Amino acid sequence: MKIWWQDPVPKQPWTDKYHIWLKEAAALVCEADNVVDIYPLQEGYPSPTPAYPHLYNSLQIVKSIHRAEEQGYDAAVLGCMLQGGLKEARSIVDIPVIGAFESAAWLAAVLGRKFSVLVTDRSVKHVAEELVEQYGLAPRVASIRCLEGGGFKMMINEPEDYIQFVSTAVKKLSEEDGAEAVIPFCTITGALLTSRKLLGSFGIPIAEPVCASLKMAEALSKLRKSLNLNICRKSVYMKPPKSFLDKIPF
Repeated sequence: MKIWWQDPVPKQPWTDKYHIWLKEAAALVCEADNVVDIYPLQEGYPSPTPAYPHLYNSLQIVKSIHRAEEQGYDAAVLGCMLQGGLKEARSIVDIPVIGAFESAAWLAAVLGRKFSVLVTDRSVKHVAEELVEQYGLAPRVASIRCLEGGGFKMMINEPEDYIQFVSTAVKKLSEEDGAEAVIPFCTITGALLTSRKLLGSFGIPIAEPVCASLKMAEALSKLRKSLNLNICRKSVYMKPPKSFLDKIPF
């Protein structure tokens, strides 16, 4: 099985270190014969957080997922908690397209009665709130908090110190908010924690988006091949008419 991992931005100075953690995480959670290939965007903004860069990068993500299907990949993972382009990509390809937050949320709902979302950047806290509402999971959410202390530069340059900040935050979510599982709202944080085998080391389980989405990709691809179980096209994932795509091709 071949899985296409889609980064939400073009290659950045920090990408190589992140990809090392991501490959280590994939090696730990994926079946031995499966291959995970990582693809940065061919073009786009260096951050998908502001509204217009999010929209622009989302379009590039959809085009990239279309290439994944053309190149024979069995599934694609949109490796960003913001999930830009997820709905649109699912509407144009037949292979499973997996969202990182979506996968982590369903995993968290299995691991504990109430879960918390640990946002690593205040600028995306509202996105976590909107996604929780979109998936109808608000009754299962204990809290949505921002990580206090360790920032992005520390995560990349001082990962062990960053992990300590995460550990402190998870303890607060458990003791003060009653969380029974925690979703780190960042695939980079997730890849780091999984590569260190730390998901069960904080007192409550970490519903980590990288491993959750890769396992979901494996499962849905296998179900599609063995049982012809495919996405529904009646409403939100309806395919565009062929005449549209002939007129303005990918």
